[in-house]
Amino acid sequence: MPELASRATLEQRLARDLGKLNRELADEFTAALGDPPSLDNVPPDKWDEMRTRVQGVLLGALTAMYIAAAEAQMEESGFTVDTVEVNEAAAIWARTYAASLATRFIDNTRKMTQTGIDDLLHNGLSQRDFDARIDAAFGPVRTTQIAGTETTSAISQGGLLIGAAMLARGLALKPFWETEEDDRVCPICAPLNDTEITNGSYPPAHINCRCRVTWRVPE
Repeated sequence: MPELASRATLEQRLARDLGKLNRELADEFTAALGDPPSLDNVPPDKWDEMRTRVQGVLLGALTAMYIAAAEAQMEESGFTVDTVEVNEAAAIWARTYAASLATRFIDNTRKMTQTGIDDLLHNGLSQRDFDARIDAAFGPVRTTQIAGTETTSAISQGGLLIGAAMLARGLALKPFWETEEDDRVCPICAPLNDTEITNGSYPPAHINCRCRVTWRVPE
């Protein structure tokens, strides 16, 4: 599919909403850790609440991205899939994927925090640097990475729905990897540009991957 025209808007919206939530979570989490900080001070229901809130932000964004990508693929190919089918597929995928992402976010936050606590209590890390690590766990760099990477994930999956439907109807199309072909393309993705995807592995290939899938008749 061609580059999704609304990609930047959708990605920025997710980064904004997730960033707002993360700022709230950072304050709540820091307070829950206590002084001296300990993960034992954070009750299980607080972890569950944080996971649910992250999942909620991701769910709406991923659903919208999936549908936008499917619609763009249909417009580009002239092939139509029923709107109800697209919406149902988007809801199913986004619900499962958002839950997985939120779980990974919380698990990684827990690990990052425990490492920081160990360094604070036993390895000479200053309180200021510990606080900076907690801020980073919920900060803009991590937020931007999630928004960029998972926008690519949702776009790939929405396009794949239409691609699979075209194949099921007997169209002789194949998926091809396509990069942005600019100076930001990485050494991982550059060799993949314009190659047929035969291993079932679609973008993103790494954090902040901007690649996409096109469907065409192989030469």
